[in-house]
Amino acid sequence: MNTHPGKLPKSKKLRAIAAVIAIAIAAAIFAPNGFFSGHRTVKLVADISVATPVVHFAGDRRLAHATLRGRIVSASGVPISGAMITAFSVDKSRRITAYSRPDGNYTLPITYVGTLDVRVRTPYFADKFQTVSIADGDSQTLDFSTEQMTDPAELSESLSASAHVALMEWPKESDRATFVSQCNFCHQMGNALTRRPRDEGEWQEVVDRMEGYLVFVTDDEKVAISTRLHETFQGEPVKAIQTFDVSPALGNAIIEEWNAGDGMSFIHDADVGHDDRLYGADEGHDIIWELDRKTGEVLEVNLPQVDLPVGGKFSGLALPIGVFTGSHGPHSLAETKDGRLWITNALSSRLMAYSPENNQFETYDIGADSMYLHTIRAGHKGRLWFTSAASNQVAVFDPATEQLDLLDLPSNGFARWLADAMLPTMNIIGSWFPRKNLPITLSHHKWF
Repeated sequence: MNTHPGKLPKSKKLRAIAAVIAIAIAAAIFAPNGFFSGHRTVKLVADISVATPVVHFAGDRRLAHATLRGRIVSASGVPISGAMITAFSVDKSRRITAYSRPDGNYTLPITYVGTLDVRVRTPYFADKFQTVSIADGDSQTLDFSTEQMTDPAELSESLSASAHVALMEWPKESDRATFVSQCNFCHQMGNALTRRPRDEGEWQEVVDRMEGYLVFVTDDEKVAISTRLHETFQGEPVKAIQTFDVSPALGNAIIEEWNAGDGMSFIHDADVGHDDRLYGADEGHDIIWELDRKTGEVLEVNLPQVDLPVGGKFSGLALPIGVFTGSHGPHSLAETKDGRLWITNALSSRLMAYSPENNQFETYDIGADSMYLHTIRAGHKGRLWFTSAASNQVAVFDPATEQLDLLDLPSNGFARWLADAMLPTMNIIGSWFPRKNLPITLSHHKWF
């Protein structure tokens, strides 16, 4: 009988230790250059390919110029400061937003015309819509009066995700810390759809899916998190007040948005090129979106194919929501002085250079134990610095010499070092069983 609840029986613990040792030995046998020194230096060779951009949205040779002006007040006539006024294009592919000034007045320049829907949105007040027909060169006045929300459910859903997650009560501080570090550090707790009432089994399925994003929780922690989610999100409205400070300078801000991709596109990072175009990395679809802000033209540039399955080197994980339909997973962008855009590909461990002038890609396979290339920045010497998040590394690449230096970061203990060392091997084994989360199931963090 196990007299220590929560601890593994001695025999199972010995088997677990033996398994860890065996896996560590296997990883060492196939260890790449620099595995034991923590510094790998290698000359990389680029695969060259040329893409054919697809016109996603044609844009206009000449953008229109029109202006909406007006005043936004409450139902009692009090001016509202910081309200968002948004004009949607006829086909809903674009929208432009301005903010009201302290006196409630606003000025909204728009670059498309026709019969447009215009919306006002501000915290604790109901959205208000009007339709206006506007032609090129027009300047029209459009005033709004909006009423305060009174429905508790509507008020609750207007709050940020942080207001909802703040209701979670944790009997054990260690479980709360795990939830914050593993479940709430990168993205928030969603919206009314993702926070809908579920039983504990359904919440466990959610946590299972999130383990495919390399969420490291023990089985006991998974039960604790699922229980807290089930007990917290029961469909009851949150009673809270959030304050929003409004700077007078906000009245000068204009935000313009363009639709690109589809409902499952995952444009993770964006950059402004020396040509004044915007470039966005679609991590879900292996696409670079290219926007000409002068005409509104949007181009779709597909990354070159690679001999990896969907999910790349992480195909053994149950990558959630279906957003990953490619094998590269472009994550971050950085431009060098020659105009090339450098891309870190999280799923394929490939570093890419894209030249917009001739649509040429140069693809470098980082390979070995480097997993999940993450954020990239260009240094003043023209070298590229980037992180490998899942393998706990930082790298520097010199485009002039094509030399890569890969440095292991401190591991914060043997257990973390073991996780870093084992991950590439576990991912290879996991790829034999697609989307089964085997690298997570076999990870030592489940046992100790």
